[in-house]
Amino acid sequence: MIQIQYPICLLRRFFYYYSVFLIYLFSPVLAESQDETDTFTLGGDITYEKGFAVDAGFTVVAENQRVKEGWFMPPKAETRSDGSYTLSFLDIFGPHRTRVGDEIVVTVTNVT
Repeated sequence: MIQIQYPICLLRRFFYYYSVFLIYLFSPVLAESQDETDTFTLGGDITYEKGFAVDAGFTVVAENQRVKEGWFMPPKAETRSDGSYTLSFLDIFGPHRTRVGDEIVVTVTNVT
């Protein structure tokens, strides 16, 4: 009975170390795939210089400097009555991705 369990124990250790090795080997690939996304949402509040929130009627446009166009939905929004906005870089069906380190320029204009 000891002779049968000993090889099984060695086999278990082999598979344990082999699986740890495979996880270590592919960890850069896993980490690399997490530095981009096909949906990226920005939100915030627009205020005047003295800190008062703007009203509705302001347009907020964001532009990714690496991928300037071709998004599924353009990253554009209007402010709500409390000055807040939410916009998204969205391209779930296409090749465009927002990556870590992308520079995003936000422009706010008064429509009225």
